[in-house]
Amino acid sequence: MPDILARQIRSARAWLNWSREDLASRAGVVVNTIAAIEKDDGASEPNARTMAKIMQALDLGGVAFTQNGLQEKEDVTTVIEGDGWYLRLLDDVLATLKDQKNSELLFICADDSVSPPEVNERLRAIRAGGTRMRQLVEEGNTYLMGDVSEYRYMPKERFY
Repeated sequence: MPDILARQIRSARAWLNWSREDLASRAGVVVNTIAAIEKDDGASEPNARTMAKIMQALDLGGVAFTQNGLQEKEDVTTVIEGDGWYLRLLDDVLATLKDQKNSELLFICADDSVSPPEVNERLRAIRAGGTRMRQLVEEGNTYLMGDVSEYRYMPKERFY
């Protein structure tokens, strides 16, 4: 990996005010991987998949890499698709809202009882990160993962 890329990654983190831990979490890699890439002493060569994850995380953060360095992306629109898109969406929500004061997340027509365990784990992590959840659920639904004050009921005939 050329040295310029290591510098760009360090610079992008600084620009976004992200720690190595922040970038690792958003990219789905371990912190030691970020440290090794930024050190760029030739001891470890990251694979293409790892680099793609890191570049995508920085891209989602609003940083564009140019021939001359870094540039803030003017229009940050994220498309999350393909297998596992919903889990990646929840990971992005967690990373974006974690530790932000007064963050809230609204779910419409939610039913946690039919969510796979991986989804419910992510929702628990979002709550644990300090985000307040709001959910519209079907009237009579008693499977509530959070405090009852987070929920509002919708009539069954309008829930779909």
